[in-house]
Amino acid sequence: MVRLLLPFSVFPAASRRGALLLLAAGVLLTTGATAQKIEEKDLWTTYHKSAMMPLQKYKTFAVEYDFDGASPSTTGAVPVIPGLQLTREANPDLVLKIFARAVDLSGRTRSSVTRDKIARLYYVVTCKGELGYELVEKATNTTLMTRTLRPYSVASKDFVSEGALEEYMEGAFPKEQLRNIIQRVKARVAYELGAQDYRVRVKPSTIETKAAALAELAQTGPALEAAIGETPHPEQLQPLIGMWSKHLAQVNWEDKKADVNKKVANALIKNLCAAYLIQENYAGMHEMAKLYADHNKGIFDIQPQFEVDNEEYLGATTSYHTSLSGGKMRNIMIVNYALLSDDLALK
Repeated sequence: MVRLLLPFSVFPAASRRGALLLLAAGVLLTTGATAQKIEEKDLWTTYHKSAMMPLQKYKTFAVEYDFDGASPSTTGAVPVIPGLQLTREANPDLVLKIFARAVDLSGRTRSSVTRDKIARLYYVVTCKGELGYELVEKATNTTLMTRTLRPYSVASKDFVSEGALEEYMEGAFPKEQLRNIIQRVKARVAYELGAQDYRVRVKPSTIETKAAALAELAQTGPALEAAIGETPHPEQLQPLIGMWSKHLAQVNWEDKKADVNKKVANALIKNLCAAYLIQENYAGMHEMAKLYADHNKGIFDIQPQFEVDNEEYLGATTSYHTSLSGGKMRNIMIVNYALLSDDLALK
């Protein structure tokens, strides 16, 4: 037991009574605050992303391009579909149709940067349109999947002269961006149609509370760390998912004194998001991320997220920060679960 010693002898009687009241209030506040203890774990694990569509029964594919404007002088490196061979034969198993139609580069904001004490001008341009690919089974002419790029922003080259910048924007820039679109689509093909392993950091929590109905939550630490470790065990997460979901169903978002109040519910949601990442349950992840967003709309509320320690990661990214690893600075990608689940959902 911790004893708090106050120098009451230096206070008059009235002040001593006031100090006792303050002390009692402090004890009550502390008791209320510690009645629910949420301890966040910092766990590195492996996220295995499977191919979005199984293609094992196919062996070859061909490529077609569809541009409704000026075609680029070159389409760059050949696209890759992991496990399949690119062919120029007349009857491939699959046809990969890369398209860039109705490309819109009109959304632009001019900015400047100072380099070597000289101001240089450039544009930040929003690129949008019908940009993506289709995968078609040649024998049946069946479209297996269609994927499109979200609008994205790109910075132009910078120039000292306003005239030189405008000449570039009207001339070389659109052709450069068409080549850039093609490369982005090819990268998405390799990412979405192949399997990858990424080293990720998730932050699930253990929850301790005085409520007898929630006592089992405090005992999940060892099982949680065993299921989410350097080598994850997705099947071991299922009992935890069932328990977390059961308690989350009892949430009272408005009552701070409820056994499962907003604080506990938010921790349970983040746990479920981390578990669904390991299990590749993107529908469940999407549902949990939406539930969190619906009840946490403040400007300081951070949506559930995880980190990816892989600069080759090609999936949806919210932002990034740098970290020193092995004597080198690395970019650590930050990804919202909501964005990832939406990105990998087949429409």
